[in-house]
Amino acid sequence: MLNKEIVMQYYGVVWAVLGAFAVAGCGVDDIPPGSSIRFDPVNIEWTVAPNYTTDTDDDGTPDADCVMSPDLYSDSYVAVTVLDNFGIPLTDVDLTLSLDLAANTFSGYPPLGLYQDVNGNGVIDGPEELVSNTDDGVYTTSTDSESGDAYVLVRVNLSCPFGGNLNAFAGSGANGAMNISVSGS
Repeated sequence: MLNKEIVMQYYGVVWAVLGAFAVAGCGVDDIPPGSSIRFDPVNIEWTVAPNYTTDTDDDGTPDADCVMSPDLYSDSYVAVTVLDNFGIPLTDVDLTLSLDLAANTFSGYPPLGLYQDVNGNGVIDGPEELVSNTDDGVYTTSTDSESGDAYVLVRVNLSCPFGGNLNAFAGSGANGAMNISVSGS
């Protein structure tokens, strides 16, 4: 009888160890198949009166150019969530974010900026929170261990019409984009 108990304990330990290895093998890069990314808000849209200036070309033809004003902007608080195929938020998932027309993806004046919310207060506290400057690569963060959300701030310049996307990638298959548009009135 004692030998049977020892064998049963042995198999119990083996199964526990195998289960631990199986769970450990599912890292944050291995999200479930069919996972998706949700943005809140779904998109950012503005209609503005463009900041046009009129000058003349070399041939004397009037030319209207839109001039970007660095002090004319709006900041939006954005939640990015990775969902499994049942719509349940996944926690502790690595996210890679890039922003079209930000300084690290655009050679002209950047009408968009991506900021990390360092202290979680929902506002941009200073230039040190900017994660899309010319020297920055893509921004990597992870979803919260309880809510499954990752929060960023997007600064949108409201001087001229343009459009871009906040792009998100998680694991080997989930990706999504939030449209950001400023149209002229």
